[in-house]
Amino acid sequence: MISSLDPDYIRNGREESVWKEWKDVVLLSFSTEKGFDYLEQFVMSNILIELLGEEHVYLSTTANGTLYYLIGAGVVRIKEAAERMMREFKRMTPDAVFCAMSRKDDVEKNLQSL
Repeated sequence: MISSLDPDYIRNGREESVWKEWKDVVLLSFSTEKGFDYLEQFVMSNILIELLGEEHVYLSTTANGTLYYLIGAGVVRIKEAAERMMREFKRMTPDAVFCAMSRKDDVEKNLQSL
């Protein structure tokens, strides 16, 4: 389930070019044992967008309480942004937050196999 997609792709009729532009992407995910509630999802997404810029966060979704983000691989601050998000989450709750990030080539290979 896709929860957000850059509206410019839809408005400009560029849906067919989306996959070409997403060729170099990184998949970033965050999870907790209990999952994220709606407010936590909102806060985490806003932090990431503020740190990286909304033009670099192509897609976000939630599945089974885990947050997933598709980010342009050219962004050099992804790891730093993830660490900052984890620190900020710890300020909201004592729950442990887990983070995983793909390598650019792994996402590209998986997209080609679709």
